[in-house]
Amino acid sequence: MSRRARPRVLLVGIAMLLLGASACGGRAGGEATGVEVDGAWARTTPPEAVDGAAYLTVTVPADDRLVAATVPGSVATAAVLHATTGGDANGGGDGHHGGGGASGAVTMAEVGGVDLRAGEAYAFAPGGSHVMLVGLRGPLVTGTRFPMVLEFTRGAPYTVRVTVRVNPPRG
Repeated sequence: MSRRARPRVLLVGIAMLLLGASACGGRAGGEATGVEVDGAWARTTPPEAVDGAAYLTVTVPADDRLVAATVPGSVATAAVLHATTGGDANGGGDGHHGGGGASGAVTMAEVGGVDLRAGEAYAFAPGGSHVMLVGLRGPLVTGTRFPMVLEFTRGAPYTVRVTVRVNPPRG
C-alpha cells in the first residue's frame, strides 16, 4: 500500500467505526436494554454526614434480580442495597416498604438483592428499600448529579444519573 493510500484507509476505518457506534443507539457497551429507571435521586446531606441514601423506581423487561449498585469512589466508599422494616413508615409490612412492626421500631438491613418482576415497577423510596451510600466523601449538595450503576443477575449493568434533592421528585 502506498503512503498516500494509508491516510485514506485510516479515515475510512474511523468513519466505519463512528457509523457503527451511532447505529447502536448511543448506549454504553453491554448496557442493559429495556430497563427503565424513573425518579433517581439522593437526599441532600449536611456536611458532617457519613452516609446518605439514593432512591429510584426500576422496571425490567424480564424477571431479574438487582444484586448490587455502585457509585464512583469520589461520591462514597460503597453503595449497598438496604430494606427498612418495622415501625409505621408506610403502613405496610411487606419488608420492602416499611410498616407494621409490633414494637414500632424501625430497622434497616443490607439485603443481598431485590427480585424484580417483568413489567412491574419496584420503588426504592424513603421509609423503605433504598441504596445506602456508605462513607460519603463529602456532602451531597442539592442540584449535583452522579452516576450509579445497577447490576443484575441476568441483565447487563445499567447506569443511571442520580440528582441530589431536598425532596423527592414529583410525578
